[in-house]
Amino acid sequence: MGAVAFVEFITGGIIREGDAVLLSRKKIGEIVGFDETHLPNHYNIVFRSNELLTGVSLGLRLMEKVTFRPP
Repeated sequence: MGAVAFVEFITGGIIREGDAVLLSRKKIGEIVGFDETHLPNHYNIVFRSNELLTGVSLGLRLMEKVTFRPP
C-alpha cells in the first residue's frame, strides 16, 4: 500500500476504486479504498502499487502533479 500526503484538489470530481494514480504522468498505483480515520480533518485515499514506494525513490518534490484516471 502507499499514500500520497496532502494533495490539494483544484478541480472537483469523483475518485473510485480501480482508478489509476499518476504522479507527474507516471502511473504509480491504483485506488483500492478510502479511510475516514482522520475526518473531519482529512480523508485518506489508499492505493496499491506493485513496488514499495517512497518519496525518495520517486524523486518526489513539492508541488508534483497527482492525477486520478479511470482504468
